[in-house]
Amino acid sequence: MKKFSFCLFVLTAFILLVSCGGGGGGGGGGVAGGPSSDDGSSAVGSSVSYSPGYTYYVPAIYQDNSYTGYFLRYSVGDKELLPALTAATGFSTIDQNTANNGSQASGKRFVQNTENWPMPKVASSSQRRLLASVQPKTYALGDTEQFWVITDFNNETSQEKTFTLKQIGSHCRVWYDNDDPNNLDNEQNNQLAIIKTKLEAMFAVETALCGSMVPTRTYSNVIPITSETKLEIVVYAMTDNYLGYFYPRDLMTDNAYSNKAPVIYITSTDTTSNMYSTVSHEFDHLLNFIQKDINLDKRQATWYTELMSNTIEEVLESFNDVDNAHSVRTTWMPAFLFYYNHGLLWNQLNSNASYSNVYAFGAWLVRNYGGPELFHKIATNAYVNEESIVQAVRSMGYNETFVSLRKKFAESLIYTVAGCGRPNFNKGINTTFAGENIVMPAIDLMTIQSLSTDSDKYNYASANKAACLVNCTEGQPYYGPLILKPTAHFENVCKYGFEIQKLGTGLTQVEIPSNYYGAFDVEFK
Repeated sequence: MKKFSFCLFVLTAFILLVSCGGGGGGGGGGVAGGPSSDDGSSAVGSSVSYSPGYTYYVPAIYQDNSYTGYFLRYSVGDKELLPALTAATGFSTIDQNTANNGSQASGKRFVQNTENWPMPKVASSSQRRLLASVQPKTYALGDTEQFWVITDFNNETSQEKTFTLKQIGSHCRVWYDNDDPNNLDNEQNNQLAIIKTKLEAMFAVETALCGSMVPTRTYSNVIPITSETKLEIVVYAMTDNYLGYFYPRDLMTDNAYSNKAPVIYITSTDTTSNMYSTVSHEFDHLLNFIQKDINLDKRQATWYTELMSNTIEEVLESFNDVDNAHSVRTTWMPAFLFYYNHGLLWNQLNSNASYSNVYAFGAWLVRNYGGPELFHKIATNAYVNEESIVQAVRSMGYNETFVSLRKKFAESLIYTVAGCGRPNFNKGINTTFAGENIVMPAIDLMTIQSLSTDSDKYNYASANKAACLVNCTEGQPYYGPLILKPTAHFENVCKYGFEIQKLGTGLTQVEIPSNYYGAFDVEFK
């Protein structure tokens, strides 16, 4: 439907509405377990105004009750947080803790801020000859080797431990902690053998998607990697519910804790099918570092590299036989529908908000702008961050900017029906890439529970949330994205985040106060 767009980067604010005719906005935008007695609508003909900075007059065609108005506010600049709404406006604030309130359903992956990643150094000609002369080690099953591994994730403390080589494939070796208590190499259920089999099966398609493991540039402080080099998979019991990690220092020759090999680390405590997604996730981090940091000498934002590694999980999910209970969709979509206002700001204290937002954006991009081919272009083009995504999308024939993509992404939380003519999640992928079948099912947002009935959960349907959201009842399940009432807002709208208010029907004008920053759209559906 037609929409109104308006940007105010000096003034602007929250939405207020003037309604007449058929009354204010009731119903819709989030499905509650039972009907709500208070839909937050204005009375017929009433008005609410706080010194508006701009008044939008609704075209006559949208003033009747067949059209519902929605107000979307975006953070589209480089600010990490939009300025908070002043208390004088009287808006209610939905409670969202910015700390990590609730651990990830399937565990955590160790994330290093990419600003702290090691820097490759350009090699001289003599240094190139020296590196080229270094030969990779050879091993036999049962051999032991010392590896530096993280033993305290909170303080990022490493310890050198002894590992035994348990599996050898064409492209990988699997090492197992001699002191591990989880017995992953037993004859009945040899998880180490499965890890090797999965990596060998996915190696060709993942490197086709993400780029080669062999660098195209040589540096004085980067280990040599050739087509004969194997990926080392190091398995041990990680603490604090961590699932795995890749550490760029292992590719460096000048780091005291470097294992001087391409290594990914997998926990022995998770033996579900999610373990195979963790392998593809961490392998993508390694390939991504080689493509962008080593080959291009560029620096990635944390949100960008995590977007790629979380999205590859779903791209390869059917290939890896990951069951629905451990799907990245099941893990992250409920949190995204709760935390979409956090956008692409990477918050180390809230993995739920950070991981869910980057995964959701990547999943939406792949579903709407080219499938696995788009992912491949993002992973292997000559750009990073916003520019990498925009250039990849344009190479697929779409004339988009990063801001226009983020706005359409936000609108997809309103236009949730399959085949509605808008880019949205409710679109599946079933195609072939590099000779392999890639399947990504459609996601119907309105079937996903975003608020819990469990009062111990971070997303409990509290009295505060019931007061701020349309069609929300305290203690009852809530499905779909959180849709705000006209006089409610999120405390924080972070970089590239947004919020959505349902205004209702019978609108004649929308007043935008002068006490808030952002870009705005009024959508009529």
